[in-house]
Amino acid sequence: MNVQEIIKTRTLPYAGNVVAEVGQRVKPDDVVAEMNFYPGLVLRLRVSEHLAISPRLLSEVVQVEVGQLVDKGQILAFDSKWHQPQIMVAPEAGIIGMVSKTLGIVYLRRLTEFNPEPFEVHDIAKEFGISEEEAAKTIIVRRNQKVVPGQILAQQQWQEKDFELKYVASEMFGSIYKIDSHKIWIKSREISRKLYAFLAGEIVDTKPYWSVTIKSKAYKLSGSYGIGGERFGRLVAIDTEYLKDDDIGARYKDNILAVKGKISHDALLKAAKIGIPAIIAASCDLSVLREYAGEGFIPGITGNEEVKTSVVLTNTFCSDDLMGEEFDFLRENEGKFISVNGTTHIRAGAIRPEILIFPEEGED
Repeated sequence: MNVQEIIKTRTLPYAGNVVAEVGQRVKPDDVVAEMNFYPGLVLRLRVSEHLAISPRLLSEVVQVEVGQLVDKGQILAFDSKWHQPQIMVAPEAGIIGMVSKTLGIVYLRRLTEFNPEPFEVHDIAKEFGISEEEAAKTIIVRRNQKVVPGQILAQQQWQEKDFELKYVASEMFGSIYKIDSHKIWIKSREISRKLYAFLAGEIVDTKPYWSVTIKSKAYKLSGSYGIGGERFGRLVAIDTEYLKDDDIGARYKDNILAVKGKISHDALLKAAKIGIPAIIAASCDLSVLREYAGEGFIPGITGNEEVKTSVVLTNTFCSDDLMGEEFDFLRENEGKFISVNGTTHIRAGAIRPEILIFPEEGED
C-alpha cells in the first residue's frame, strides 16, 4: 500500500478563533481552532428600512461579512446619502449569519456562552407564574428531542392590553431527558469547543474565524460501516476472532484497537469505560451497535452518536469472516499514531468510515 497525499479543510461548526498559522506542523491531537460561544437565537435587523434605502443597495452600505463576530455597538452599516451620515449598529454581540439583498435584512445570531453543567432544569410553572396544570399544557417539546440554545421549550399566549408571546428557551445543546408535568430536564450533549487537526501534516491555508487547511501524507483504508465521529491514538492490534470484555485492560487506555474478528457488546461497554477512543474490527452485529448507540440511532446516517468509543467495521454485519490483508497491514503499523472516523452515510452522497495511518518521519 502506498502513502497518499491528503488535503483536508477543517471547519468549525460556528465562527470562533483559528489558533494555527500557515506553515505550522501539526499532529492529529493538536487544537487548530476553537469556539468561545455557541450561536443562539437569530435577530433580524432591517437595515434598508433603518437607513431608508433600497434593499438592492445593501451590499454598498454593509460593513461586515457573513461569519464575522461583532461586538455590541459595532457599526454594521453606514450610509452618507444626502450628506447626513446614517449608521446601524449591532444591538448586541453576535455572529453575522446572513445578509439578504432581497429583503434588506442582516441576520445576527446571538452568542450563547458554554454551559458546563450536565443538566438544565426548567420549572415552567415558576417561570411563567402559573399553575402546574396550566404549565404542563404550554410545553411543546417531547422526550429525547434534541434542542439547541435559544430553542423554545414552552410558550404561552398572553393577551390583556396587547398580545404577547411568553416563552421559556433552552440555554444548552442537549436532548430532552425527562418531562415531569410542569418541569423539563435537558441533558447536555458533549459538543467540543475545540477543533483538532485530525491529520499529521502542515497548515497550508487558514480562513479567519472558520477553518484551516492541512496537507498530510498517510496510508488510507476505508471501512464498510461505522458509528461515532473522529478519534485518534496509537494503534494496538489484537489477534482474536471474538473480542470480549476480558480481552480489554486499562493498559489500552487512549489507544485505538484493531481486532481481527468480531466485537461483543460487553467489549464495547468496557472500552468506553476504560477510555479507548476507537475499535477497528471485521464485524459486529447491528443489534449490538444499535443497543450501544442508544435511543435515536439511525443506521443509515451515523457519526453524531454520543458514544465514548467509535467503531469502524471492515466487513459486513453478522459476518464471521475475519480481516485478512487489512489486519496484517494494521499489525505491521502497530504503535503508530492513527486517526479514524466512523461517520457513515449509506444513501446519496455516500460517506464511508476512514482509517488514516501516518508514517514515521523519513518513511516513504
